[in-house]
Amino acid sequence: PLRALAGGLWRNRPFLRLVGAWFLNGVANGLPAALFPLYVGHGLQLDERFAGGLIFAYFASGIAAIPLWLMLSRRVGKQRAWCVAMLLCCAAFAWVPWLPPGAWPDFLLVCIVTGAALGADLALPPALQADVVDYDAWRFGRPRAGLLFALWSMATKLALAAAVGIAFPALDWAGFDAAAPANPPGAILALTVIYALVPLVIKLITVTMVWTHPLT
Repeated sequence: PLRALAGGLWRNRPFLRLVGAWFLNGVANGLPAALFPLYVGHGLQLDERFAGGLIFAYFASGIAAIPLWLMLSRRVGKQRAWCVAMLLCCAAFAWVPWLPPGAWPDFLLVCIVTGAALGADLALPPALQADVVDYDAWRFGRPRAGLLFALWSMATKLALAAAVGIAFPALDWAGFDAAAPANPPGAILALTVIYALVPLVIKLITVTMVWTHPLT
């Protein structure tokens, strides 16, 4: 029965801590993902043809960086390597508010750095989750990996939904109009803040949760 299967789940503090950090990191990744076309078109005022190349650079650097993150994780631990990746992403996002319109070479560098950090998101948190599943089986004597990974997947989807639910109402409140040829400076500032600075703050909070994760 589900009630018996879920019994003691809330006493698995490493799982709760990790899934909470994964949710916050998902929100931090979801905000720029949802707003990327708007920021490229209205914040940087670039033509649509730039978007495809920037997205390609983002994902290509993420795939290329995975082996590097795995090597680092063997030296400093999975949770510390993930934290380094999130801090690297924060450093890149911190430069976004200073980019002038048309600065596509600088933003390309931001995409490459944040894409490299994405490689850690793809490789390290699932490995940490596997450790939590092993701990759960040892601590409570119940084989419930399916339940834990289902909750992990739910957190992923809820994070993306929360990102969209935060980003677009906030832009609407700030007076941003995606269909307008030009927006007031305050609306562009709101777009930039939600695109880059809000994820930066969320990732810093996530780092504080993951840095001392008890399972190494």
